[in-house]
Amino acid sequence: APCNGFWLSYIVHSNISGSYQGMWYDKKFAEGNLYKYSPYIDEGEKVQAYSGTNCTIGMLVATFPTREEMMTVAKEPEKFFHPIIAS
Repeated sequence: APCNGFWLSYIVHSNISGSYQGMWYDKKFAEGNLYKYSPYIDEGEKVQAYSGTNCTIGMLVATFPTREEMMTVAKEPEKFFHPIIAS
């Protein structure tokens, strides 16, 4: 199948240690751009602040109609999605 538009893959991680409680998404991003999120851990599991790939929480894939929109999200992803971590 053809790959239309612009695609972003993002390795989800946390800047803090704690308990993974799921993902937060900006509503517009979730409805219009989010293609798939594949968590590597279950809610309630402990996560460590990112120090390497062993701290990865999951993989997110998003699609955009323009390169500019994709780059806006890529430059500041935390404004559009981030893991919810309880201390």
